[in-house]
Amino acid sequence: IELLDSDDECEQNDTKQEASSSMSTSDYSSQLFTTKNALIPSHTSPACESALLSSVSACNFSSNGSDGALQDEAASTILPLVVEGKLSPLQAEGVALATTRFNRVFTSNSAGSLQQKGAVQRAGFFLGDGAGIGKGRQIAAIIRDAFCRNHGRGRQLWISTSRELIEDAKRDLNDVGCHVEIHDGVDLLGKSGASGKGLGVGGSLGKGVLFITYSLLVSGKRLEDILNWLAGGSIGKNDSKHQAEQSYDGLIVFDEAHKAKNLEADTRTAKLVIALQERLPNARVLYCSATGVSEIAHMAYAVRLGLWGSANPLYPTFDSFKDALTRRGVGAMEMLALEMKRKGLFLARTLSWEGADFHTLEVRLGQKQVASYDGAVKWWFRVKAEIESALQMLNMSANTIWRLYFAAQQRFYKEMCICAKVDEVVAQ
Repeated sequence: IELLDSDDECEQNDTKQEASSSMSTSDYSSQLFTTKNALIPSHTSPACESALLSSVSACNFSSNGSDGALQDEAASTILPLVVEGKLSPLQAEGVALATTRFNRVFTSNSAGSLQQKGAVQRAGFFLGDGAGIGKGRQIAAIIRDAFCRNHGRGRQLWISTSRELIEDAKRDLNDVGCHVEIHDGVDLLGKSGASGKGLGVGGSLGKGVLFITYSLLVSGKRLEDILNWLAGGSIGKNDSKHQAEQSYDGLIVFDEAHKAKNLEADTRTAKLVIALQERLPNARVLYCSATGVSEIAHMAYAVRLGLWGSANPLYPTFDSFKDALTRRGVGAMEMLALEMKRKGLFLARTLSWEGADFHTLEVRLGQKQVASYDGAVKWWFRVKAEIESALQMLNMSANTIWRLYFAAQQRFYKEMCICAKVDEVVAQ
């Protein structure tokens, strides 16, 4: 199956592989950094990856194609963070692969170096690590690298799912020594009536990292406000806005990228995620999601991986790429993950469960917990009655209100059940 480049050779295997084979795991160790040196701390816990992915190694590529360039660049810019304990070897490997991948661009018929004529889009990287590996720390280190090299004239964009995660972003950036301004996009752009004038070309908002949510991206004309700020750092005296957007080479991070996975007619999020990448073709794009390569239909937003379009003439559109893999079933998705890792555009590690066990315990509720639960039920019934009374007085539609009511009720009881188990877990 030809997935990426027409000159790639794939061995044909007539023996059908069981789909469950990819579920087994193999111990993972960094290919770029070793922990034999006593000065280099290892990752906090053992890591692993699927047995399928462990069968291939990520390629060592560079902008000029010379062997060993990846290790040289990693040693000069990232190794100090590893020695200081700010990055583990596993995290440093993800940072090194991503920053090196960004040195490549896609042309109308192939992927080549930045100096190659006809370049249209810069290559992106997919970080598919699971919980515990430290995606946030790796994102912070990649942002630090962008500031060190003055990419985007000191303006980077971090998109995530929740505004509360900005505190985690600040912590991770501080931990890797990236002491820059973190702009809360929800506060700057999310207020009712806010025009975003301060973000535009010549606006008051200066350099730093703009942290926004996907929900903010799809509201109003926020995309234009964000583009104005990003391109504002790249605009020259005689440049137009279009030229500024074309020249912007900063970093765009799509954290929890699966939020944009469904490219349906009514999915505004995915369309704007793609539009942002199209408007800034020279930007460095980092996708982060632990469920990234699970379903081909959910990868439409990842246009910078070079799997379809100008980078791969075999599949000029996402639909043609999706149809080709869908016809071949689970085996094609496994081959896709293998090829992505081999090309150096994908990593997916997770913490190892070796030696871990679990026990199912029955927690008996005490009188205080029973009383609390009964009191909560009565309170929710009272809220329901008050809402019904208010709706009758206002003579308004209740669909949205009841959705919010029952969603809040479900969250409440979930937290209440968890709290009821804490004492027993602590005692055990």
